[in-house]
Amino acid sequence: MTTADALRALRRETGRSFTEVAPLVGGQVSHATVISDGGTRRVLKWWEPQCGESDSLGWLRRGAGRVEVLRNRGYPAPGYELIAERDGILLVVQELLPGRPPERLVPELVAQLVALNGLQGATQPGAPEWGSYLVGTLLHGADGYCLHDPMRTHSGAAAALLDRIVAIGEATPASSLPSADMAHLDFHHLNVLVDGGTVTGVVDCEGVRPGDRVFDLVTLLFCSVEGELERRAQDELWELVCGLRDAAALRAYVAHMALRLASWSIVHHDAATADRWITHGGRWLDRAG
Repeated sequence: MTTADALRALRRETGRSFTEVAPLVGGQVSHATVISDGGTRRVLKWWEPQCGESDSLGWLRRGAGRVEVLRNRGYPAPGYELIAERDGILLVVQELLPGRPPERLVPELVAQLVALNGLQGATQPGAPEWGSYLVGTLLHGADGYCLHDPMRTHSGAAAALLDRIVAIGEATPASSLPSADMAHLDFHHLNVLVDGGTVTGVVDCEGVRPGDRVFDLVTLLFCSVEGELERRAQDELWELVCGLRDAAALRAYVAHMALRLASWSIVHHDAATADRWITHGGRWLDRAG
């Protein structure tokens, strides 16, 4: 499938012709491009469904409703204009927000992201599926990510890291994880838009689910090395999350991120990159205790 196929499917779905203005780089699952019908520019995201939990029309539509709850609180997520499946392609058309991902993650941006993360809090009475989902990734993996088999076979270091992750899963009761918020689930600097030093958008929101907002701060911190966040700011963010959740919850969240990034890199990147994420995950598990 190509973007041209997606545009033809979109035309059949809407009866309107759109043209591609410019592709957006960086997506690792979906494809994204700026489109126009001669007037307003929008973002088209498209992919072929793989039958995963979060890879269905129903999931996307429920997710759009969750995002709308956050938007009503002032959260700068893009509005959804269309969610459809046509000709075997999932199509999402959404608002084009200003800005671009930051070249570096600086403390001033972290402060803004922490404030936005607060808008995700107390959005629901509680979601028991959050704990089952999170612990399930540690024990068994998820659909297309947090894969255990690549960790087991890649190297002794990866297998040892997986053993630590599974042990954390076994020691974490699903019901112990807070679940009264919304979790973006991929809250890192490359999914943030910035203009003039101000955060103008949080994108790639298709994975938003009921859960714990602090998980997103752990994600931001775990990935902050890629954004070149200075060490002092990393330490301050860690102190913040340690004041928000107990050690057991943070350990489970760090374990999830260690598994997610290492296994994804084993499958999709070169061995040196995978080994770097394996080492990074081990260091963070040491820090989480």
